[in-house]
Amino acid sequence: MTTDQAPVKVVERRLLIVDDEEPIRRVLARILTRAGYECAMAANVPEARRMLSEEPFDLVLSDVMMPEESGFSLLAHVRETYPDTAVIMVTAVDDPRAAEPVAKNGAYGYLIKPFEPSAILINVAAALHRRDETLSQQLRNAELEKSVTSAGKELEDALDRLSIADAAWTASQEETVDRLAQAAEWRDPATGHHLQQMSIYVARLATTVGLPAEQVEQLRIASKMHDVGKIALPDDVLLKQGTFTPEERLIMQKHSEIGARMLEGSDSALLKLAAEVALTHHEHYDGGGYPRGLAGTAIPLEGRIVAVGDVYDALRSERPYKMAYSVDRSVEILSGERGTLLDPELVDLFIEKVVEHT
Repeated sequence: MTTDQAPVKVVERRLLIVDDEEPIRRVLARILTRAGYECAMAANVPEARRMLSEEPFDLVLSDVMMPEESGFSLLAHVRETYPDTAVIMVTAVDDPRAAEPVAKNGAYGYLIKPFEPSAILINVAAALHRRDETLSQQLRNAELEKSVTSAGKELEDALDRLSIADAAWTASQEETVDRLAQAAEWRDPATGHHLQQMSIYVARLATTVGLPAEQVEQLRIASKMHDVGKIALPDDVLLKQGTFTPEERLIMQKHSEIGARMLEGSDSALLKLAAEVALTHHEHYDGGGYPRGLAGTAIPLEGRIVAVGDVYDALRSERPYKMAYSVDRSVEILSGERGTLLDPELVDLFIEKVVEHT
């Protein structure tokens, strides 16, 4: 069996090798070309600047010490002008202190001469993978922001219908709220029932707490918009039935802030309350929630009330990933969240005064 086999080809990427020593440039180009990369070479920083301006590169592999301008100058130029291009610095100085400015200035890697081919390939592959992850996250954030903007425009007319300060609540206004809330999760046929039942739990608990009747009615209606921010989430996250990756979980958690942004800025008392509920219904009593990590009574009472009603109805409802729990099992789980996820006093009141009526 021969050992002189060509490496497995990778997806072709364009690399720029910058070094004032021609033998080193050629060695690096030969190693990387055999691995499937397309390589160009520059003998100094000015030449590299020119080549970067003429064609795109995925990664720059640059020596640190060069005449005229150093590799750090090129690194700064690339990070400012071509932020989507990864940079790996190469140096003959094996000094830990030399690595600090490399990392500080945004390089993706650091190679020390003389180097083994495997070290070069590993560093290049890792840098390109990190670059791809960064670009993917930037694209997802941009798409999410675009969705938020689009959703906000679509909801603007409907929200205007609700922006009537000090007006009596009418059936048409609540119908508008229902349509807004269901739009956020229109792909789930059980959403309408969940919103109605959850809002009933919220109203009963708010009454038990002692809130005035008018405030209870406002909270009942506003609670239906607690997840309106989900309208801007990408389908691959919102519709996923398996376990979220850390990245997907962060995206899902954005719905609280997105919902608040959609609803805020109005003179309507209802929309102000709805914005507060959207922002705070995932805060945890022990401070472990999101988006702001509020704890205890720092979480608005309305947000704490909605959290209890939302959790209980989720337990009592069938989901793609679970069957509906019985009342006893739901109460048991709810009790287990006292003082952690949920306000302990509200949980006790809910179990004593609300559950018996369900």
